[in-house]
Amino acid sequence: GYIGTTHSTSAGFGEGSGPIWLTYVRCSGTESNIASCPVSYRWGQSHACTEGYSKDAGVVCLTIPLDVKVRLSGSNDPAKGRVEVYYNNTWGTVCPNGWDIRDAHVICKMVGYLYAVETQSSYHYGLSNSSRVQWLNNVQCNGQETNITECIHDGWYEHNCPNDQEVAVKCFDPHTFKRNIPVRLVGGSHSAEGRVEVNVDGEWGTINYQY
Repeated sequence: GYIGTTHSTSAGFGEGSGPIWLTYVRCSGTESNIASCPVSYRWGQSHACTEGYSKDAGVVCLTIPLDVKVRLSGSNDPAKGRVEVYYNNTWGTVCPNGWDIRDAHVICKMVGYLYAVETQSSYHYGLSNSSRVQWLNNVQCNGQETNITECIHDGWYEHNCPNDQEVAVKCFDPHTFKRNIPVRLVGGSHSAEGRVEVNVDGEWGTINYQY
């Protein structure tokens, strides 16, 4: 009845007793029942598990907390800022461990943008309140999720990472690109030819030639 698992354990919840029904289980993750997963040995062949109950499998399931919201703070531009997550009636931040552009895509979708342009460090936007909870760590999204609650992470509790390392994102804002964008031609022998470069947010870049 849960959407996934944050991690598995070896006898992390104590050793069991009775038959060891399965060993060397190889599920793909799409099965709806463990009986559909391939195994190396038949049910009940416990002799194949040489380490006995010390390797009893355990999992921590991923639940979906209610009323989780996100916002970007610390910037006058609504499309970028420090990531803050509202959970358990409290706004908190996200630690950077494991954070990448796929996680940022999910945050940007949650605040109404198409995708993320880049991930950033929160020092661009000032330090968060020192008393603010850091809710998430080791977030692992595939980028297709519509809510951060669908991503794998270490669980909803207070983490301990430096405030200047909390994550921030910059989202793609289509309204920004409807303005007049400066364009120049570079490297040609005269002004009517050259490599096309465009300026976005004060930075000159190129256009990739593919069709």
